[in-house]
Amino acid sequence: MKLYHYYIIFILLLALTLNWVVAGNNFLGKADMNLGLLPKTAIMVIEALQVIMLIRLLLIYPDNKFILGAIVAVVAFCLFEFLIIKAMRAHYLVWVSGIRYYFSFFPLFLVSYLIASKGHNLKQEMYWLTGLALLQVPVAVYQFLNTSSVQNLGDRQLLYDMISGTMGGFASNVMSLVVGIGLLYFLVQLFDKKKLIYLVLALLLLVPPILSEAKGMLFVLTIIFVYLAFIFKFSFSRLMLLGGLAMLMLVGFIHIYAMLGYGYGKEINLEYLMEYAATKSGTGRLSRIDSIIYSFNLLIDKGTLLFGTGIGNANKSPLGYDGQFYDFYKLRHSVDIFITETGLLGICFLSYLFWKLIRITRSLLKNEVVQQNAGDILILRVFLGTIFIFMFGMFWVDVLFRVQFMYPLGMMAGYVVGLYHKVKSEEEIATTATYQLHY
Repeated sequence: MKLYHYYIIFILLLALTLNWVVAGNNFLGKADMNLGLLPKTAIMVIEALQVIMLIRLLLIYPDNKFILGAIVAVVAFCLFEFLIIKAMRAHYLVWVSGIRYYFSFFPLFLVSYLIASKGHNLKQEMYWLTGLALLQVPVAVYQFLNTSSVQNLGDRQLLYDMISGTMGGFASNVMSLVVGIGLLYFLVQLFDKKKLIYLVLALLLLVPPILSEAKGMLFVLTIIFVYLAFIFKFSFSRLMLLGGLAMLMLVGFIHIYAMLGYGYGKEINLEYLMEYAATKSGTGRLSRIDSIIYSFNLLIDKGTLLFGTGIGNANKSPLGYDGQFYDFYKLRHSVDIFITETGLLGICFLSYLFWKLIRITRSLLKNEVVQQNAGDILILRVFLGTIFIFMFGMFWVDVLFRVQFMYPLGMMAGYVVGLYHKVKSEEEIATTATYQLHY
């Protein structure tokens, strides 16, 4: 299993840093903080490694029912989507791009599943992931101090979107979601182990989203604290302590945000955030709410409300053939792109998938055997909270198509499913042994 542990660590490093190391798109001139050490095409090495790992898993574990079944299900889905792409008369490379966007994380998911099902843990991988989240702090500070060296965009929002840590390009919102995973991890540890260092690390992680003007981070913080209130069995005094910490972080975030002049002279409150969600951006892009409405209207007009227009058909492609309905100004976020490409069927399937993952995770958290393993409980708690962060991210940014977030999420999801199958298998063996003992 050592190879798979090292593989996860390496692939996470690439996923969370390579888009920063390579040259930027520069469609607006030199308007990013990318290092430019490698050509843009170098990011394809991530998918190449994932394909190699998928082939390896198929060759070494051909009798593993879950791995084989999961691969068959993905292949069947992709073939179905190919028929839709052909019916829409889109180029086949649009479909290939769609597979890359939707399933790039899939081999990592299977590797994590295998690790859990074999009785191993992801302790070192979680340390590594939180370390990469903390790396965003010095990188974001450096980028903030060097914004004046970048070409003047004439758009304040884009200027601060470039403070994206190691995410690359204008991915400040993606950085905030990744930081959210680290923040959740440290707060879970804080309330579990009651060590001050975890509070310090959690507060440090607020620096990147503040510097990058990521208003949506206020929603992420709210989600995390509401989640923590439900996941831990707090006494009244501890619940008050949680509320006090939540107020400290939220008010502190808003105060520093306003001090830096990011509020444009407006008071940062719920009304301001709702207005932000419903207002067009300075570059003429539709608001988050209008984008969702546009996606449904588009499907109704095309008569494809049930099945959508096919995976990749509303997204930009690195292969030279953008989707027929790709529109940077109208379809901006995962939820509206996903609706456009997969229709009502896709919405139902994704909803069921995450309902199932939530149900599995909650059942494991209540399992007496699992409760004896602090490492498993930690991953389960972080993963469950990450699902809710992801759900918000679907409306905030194109998180579903970002390896920076989907790889950590896929890693934890694979581990949780593997752990669930391992626990169920052990319970069946124990039940069978008890039955044979009595009869």
